[in-house]
Amino acid sequence: MNYWKKFFIFTLLLSLLVPFFPKVSDAAGTTCYTPNQPNKTYINVSVATLWKEPGTKRNIDQYSLSNPVDMKTWTAKMGTADSRRWLTGKTETQGLYGQEVKVLKTNGNWVQVAIVDQATSKNKDGYPGWMPKSQLTTQEAAYGQCEIVSVKAKTASLYDDKKKKFLEVSFNTRLPVLAVETDWVQVMTPSNEAKWIKRSDIHIYSSLSDITEPSGTDLLNTGKQFLGLSYLWGGVSAYGFDCSGFTYSVYKYYGILIPRDASEQFTKGKAVSKDQLEPGDLMFFAYKSGKSKGKVHHVAMYAGNGKMIHSPQAGKNVEIISINTSPYKEEYAGGRRYVDVNQKVNDAKKLGESLLNSLSSFERKINSGNLAEINEQYDSFSNKIKAVEKAIGKVSGKANRDNLNNKYVRPAKIARERVIYEISQYRLLKIINDFIATDDMENMKKEMAKLERLQKRAVQIKKDGGYEPLPPQIEAQLRDLIADLKLIKLPAIDGIN
Repeated sequence: MNYWKKFFIFTLLLSLLVPFFPKVSDAAGTTCYTPNQPNKTYINVSVATLWKEPGTKRNIDQYSLSNPVDMKTWTAKMGTADSRRWLTGKTETQGLYGQEVKVLKTNGNWVQVAIVDQATSKNKDGYPGWMPKSQLTTQEAAYGQCEIVSVKAKTASLYDDKKKKFLEVSFNTRLPVLAVETDWVQVMTPSNEAKWIKRSDIHIYSSLSDITEPSGTDLLNTGKQFLGLSYLWGGVSAYGFDCSGFTYSVYKYYGILIPRDASEQFTKGKAVSKDQLEPGDLMFFAYKSGKSKGKVHHVAMYAGNGKMIHSPQAGKNVEIISINTSPYKEEYAGGRRYVDVNQKVNDAKKLGESLLNSLSSFERKINSGNLAEINEQYDSFSNKIKAVEKAIGKVSGKANRDNLNNKYVRPAKIARERVIYEISQYRLLKIINDFIATDDMENMKKEMAKLERLQKRAVQIKKDGGYEPLPPQIEAQLRDLIADLKLIKLPAIDGIN
């Protein structure tokens, strides 16, 4: 029988077995709300600009200092290279709506914070800078167990009621999920208000660790959507990037946190020679100092075919140029690779081979016909399947993932599916026996009804699935367990394969 038909049948069977296995919490709604958590401080504007010093700025900067901010107007009013160059050395970085920060100092209406997921040697808590206190909110961190929305569009709108716009947010904004519908997703905002966002603008992840490992082409294509975007010193949003903000943000979108600044990005990752560069690798540039290179001052992403994509400097836009363009050709200082696709494949294969070894042991238990021993291995075997699936999920390329799943996961699941009905019945009979032992006849009868429904429906599913027959002693053991109850006539189990 076709594997996918078997998979459908297996899925249907699982729906029958819900009473026999631990309940998995719903992804949406209040099930992910966990009260009595410590308070955390979050950015409460679409994009917060962190400054080197607190205090008065230019008149046009009021659009970045308010709540809400108006990033479109602010960046539009900086229409000249000089007006954008003025920010150099005055702003430090930016943070996005809902990002956690640590408060370091206060000065009147200003607060020095550290953005926790922007690594830097400047502060152990994250990248530091000053911002208006009005752009922050402190709330109980009660939604940390929820699924996560990640904005994939350059910008996306949050809505009050799916009609009235509440706030425009940037690419890379992440918010906890409350409810999922066909076209809409309800999210929790940092100010503890539920809003709606279009599903077409976002990805949903059960956790950040479940984000699929990107290929170099994935990184490149994500960066390309910002071609033509004006450079902004300190920028990490779709309203403007600086050079390292661009590379940092593209990698962060895929759950890979690299240092915030170019000079420190150059110290991490894996060194790669210029002739071995692959799309997605980072290229670094340093001012010439005699015959040697000075401090790294710029970073770009290799785009393949002797080209690179970068956000160059004030007055210019995100662009793709030849790596031999001056002054970059002369200032090239080295390359770094942060995504090792081969390593992810090797990790998945290592776990997969371990799963195949466990499969051999599991099949031996099945063929021995000892139901108790099969039951002992069932949960650990299932957990190993999950671990391999998770590792394969981090491998880039659908074809690569399909090949690994077919080699490792598919045969393991087929073996597990052979006995899922028998194990569920075995466990249910144990529960019934416990209720009889405690003279809890009411609950015993409820479980008996479940057993009867399971027998009537699952036998046909097993038959239609075309699974390899099990040793006859497994059915005999189930009959013996039923006979041992003796207190009530149970439904016949003839026909179990």
